[in-house]
Amino acid sequence: MSGHSSWRRLILVFAVMAIPHASGCGSSPQGMGDILDPAAAAWPWRPATMRIHPLTRIHVTEEGPTAVIRIELLDVDGHPTKGVGQLELDLGLASTDGFPPEHVLQLIDLADPDINRRHFDPITDTYLMSMLIPQGPAPTPVRITARYLAIDGRIHETFRTLPHP
Repeated sequence: MSGHSSWRRLILVFAVMAIPHASGCGSSPQGMGDILDPAAAAWPWRPATMRIHPLTRIHVTEEGPTAVIRIELLDVDGHPTKGVGQLELDLGLASTDGFPPEHVLQLIDLADPDINRRHFDPITDTYLMSMLIPQGPAPTPVRITARYLAIDGRIHETFRTLPHP
């Protein structure tokens, strides 16, 4: 009799453990909770995070110091992806004299397919833009702030500071 009751208990334990999985409860893979969102259902690999890529550099050109900026959008799996929305780049010098810092602003309409293609670099899977750095006392650090406003209303923002050339 004790052999049968052990089997019954074991079956009962497995049955109880299976209930959350059968009912759809329990843990889900990272990012899969968004799948109920209509925008995520339409395109589950939409940008979830953004970073200013490490290949971002400052080059000295005939026009002056120029920031060559690479923006990388990443999906929920951490893989590079394209975005549809507005990308705003704010390039500024840190204030060293108490006055507001100098800024240059660039808006890129990634909802326009031609503009999106023109800025997207398929080799690095990043969006590539160049901006002249405002005049200021050297060696003032250059701060790049990037904001991405997706068509579903999500906003991603990041920044990076680079040494002035």
